[in-house]
Amino acid sequence: MIILYPLATVLAGKILSDQVSAIRNLKALRDSEERFKLSMEATSDGLWDLDVASDRAYYNPAYYHILGYKPDEFEAAGQTWRRLVHPDDYGRALAADRDCIEGRQDFIETEYRMKAKNGDWRWIYARGKCISRGKDGRALRLVGTHLDITDRKVAEERLRRSLAEKEVLLREVHHRVKNNLNVISSLLNLQSAVIETPEQALAAFQNSRDRIKAMSLAHEELYKSQDYSHVDMSEYLGELFNQLLVAYAAKDRISLSLDVKRIVLSVNAAIPCGLIINELITNAFKYAYPGGRQGEVRVSLSELGDGLLELRIADDGIGFSQDQPATVGSSLGLTLVNLLVEQLGGGIQVSSSIGSGSDFRIRFRGGDPA
Repeated sequence: MIILYPLATVLAGKILSDQVSAIRNLKALRDSEERFKLSMEATSDGLWDLDVASDRAYYNPAYYHILGYKPDEFEAAGQTWRRLVHPDDYGRALAADRDCIEGRQDFIETEYRMKAKNGDWRWIYARGKCISRGKDGRALRLVGTHLDITDRKVAEERLRRSLAEKEVLLREVHHRVKNNLNVISSLLNLQSAVIETPEQALAAFQNSRDRIKAMSLAHEELYKSQDYSHVDMSEYLGELFNQLLVAYAAKDRISLSLDVKRIVLSVNAAIPCGLIINELITNAFKYAYPGGRQGEVRVSLSELGDGLLELRIADDGIGFSQDQPATVGSSLGLTLVNLLVEQLGGGIQVSSSIGSGSDFRIRFRGGDPA
């Protein structure tokens, strides 16, 4: 007894010490698990843990929330993930997983879309790592994160489109400036060919000014729009009408009637239309109402169906007889009208008689001129 007592005491003390240490370690483990659980629940990143052999997984609450689901609202399994990946991204996403599972890579890093509960597609930045492999090198366990990058992707796409539009716009600006300068040069050449007196030169400057202004108004309306390639004709023609009334001091004696539905034309079609209207209204102001007569000029632009449009300019002025077509067509303004109608790929019909005014009907396709 004298020999065994100290041994029993030592053993008892050792057992007690081990129990205290085990309790301390168990508490530390529980605290660690609690901290891990809280961190998994608190993070905004989706966390996943996949057992490759069974295809079963663990998803933290944020994994579900990213897709608009409540925790555990769908099965935590690899097959669920595969079902939710966008068909266009499926092959790429699955290939990245297989490379890691089969040992060709230790890490996963890829982007793909997953279907949310409301049917939208959310962009996911996925990262993962193999933390356990079998003897054959095949992955046993994968862990990783999901980060919702939808807002970033939307911003990138918006920026990409904006840059593409700016590039297109820059090319269009160069193209349009070149074309407009060529048109102005041609107009001046036509005008200069009929100038014989100082009075004709002064009138030529005024006509050229009106034509250039008609072109600039089209571009002014163009840059008010969002796509920089189409013109709202109702807005454009309204501005053009006001400009011509002021330029020819005709507001008190000649009224302009505009009937244009909400028709949008490409700038390549809008400018010829504006120039045609400018020429025919200017001719009406100058020649249809001599001696200060009063009257009305009517302009309409309507859709006839099957992409066909009709531009109509009519006045109730003095008109001209049908045996005068050569005289009428030989004037610079009407020669220019015929050229512009050809540019639109359309046709023109003119009807007039002495004392009954004139009526010009121009039909053309609404798309870009060929």
